[in-house]
Amino acid sequence: MDASGEEQRREERRISREEWAARMQAADVPKELLKNLVMDYFVKRGFTKAAKAFQRESFTGPVKYGPEDEDKPIPVDLAELEPKSKANQAVQDGEILKAIEVVNQLDPKILRDRPALNFKLHRERLLELVLADKVEEAINFAKDVLVPLGDGNPELIHTMEEVMALLLFTDRKQAEESVWGKSLGLDDEGQRRDDIAHEINSAIMNHQEGLEPDDFDPRVTEPKLHMKMKELLIKQRKLSEKGVKFPKVQGGEIGLLKAQNLLYDSDPEEEWPPEPYKPPEREGDDEMETEEPEEEPTPAPE
Repeated sequence: MDASGEEQRREERRISREEWAARMQAADVPKELLKNLVMDYFVKRGFTKAAKAFQRESFTGPVKYGPEDEDKPIPVDLAELEPKSKANQAVQDGEILKAIEVVNQLDPKILRDRPALNFKLHRERLLELVLADKVEEAINFAKDVLVPLGDGNPELIHTMEEVMALLLFTDRKQAEESVWGKSLGLDDEGQRRDDIAHEINSAIMNHQEGLEPDDFDPRVTEPKLHMKMKELLIKQRKLSEKGVKFPKVQGGEIGLLKAQNLLYDSDPEEEWPPEPYKPPEREGDDEMETEEPEEEPTPAPE
C-alpha cells in the first residue's frame, strides 16, 4: 500500500471530536430508561432513602434489572431493601456485630452457607477490638469464635493471625504501614468497609434470588449502569488496540466512577487498565492525536 493509501486508511479510522459529539446528540436514549438505570442502582446498592426520594422526585416506580430479560425492568418492593440498608449502615458505622445480627435475622442460612464471608465479618470484629486496644477481649474472641469458624482452613486462620500481629504496635500509623496492616486494608478504612458492605449486599441478593452460595451472576448483584460502564471501557480499549482514534473516558473519570462505587476491579475475564490504552505512535500520526480530556464535550441526552 502506498503512502497516500495508508494515510487514507488511518484517516478513516479516526473519529473527530465533532463527529463524536454529533453521534451522541443523535443517540435516542429514552428518559424512562435513564430513570430506571438510576433506580436500579439505588435498589441493588440497598440505598432505601435514596430510592424513596428518587421515586418521589421522578415519579419512577422502584425497579431493578434481572438475568431473565436484561432490558426489562422488574418491579420491586422497597421493603426488600431494608435489611441491606441496615446492614450497610452498620458496617459503615463500624458496628459489625449489628450487621451480622441484621443478616441473621433475615435468614441465618445466608452466612451459614457462606463460611468465608462469615469468617471475614467476625475477623472485622476482631480488628475493631485490636484497634481499640482491648487485648484480652481480642484474644478470647479469636480463640472462642474465629478459630472454630476457621474450621482448620489455613488461609482463613492466616488472616486472623495478621490481625493479632497488629497487637505488636502501639502506634496506629505504624500498624497501618506494616505488612499486616496493608494486607488488611487498615490504611483505607472507608474502602475496606465499602468492600465488606458490598459482599453482604451481594450475598443477600443472591439468597433472595434463590441462587446457591457459589453461583455468580453479576446481572443479579451489579447495577446495570455499572455493567454498562464496564462494557464501555472494555470496548473503547479494544478500539484503541485496533488503532482507532476517538474521544474516550479518561483515567481521572474512571477513578471518579470507582469512587462513586460505579466500577469495581472484579471482572473475572477482563483486565482493567489503570489508564486509557495508548496505541504506539507512528510517523505522521501527530496531527491525529486526541485532544486533552478537559476539552472534551459532555453533551447530555435530550
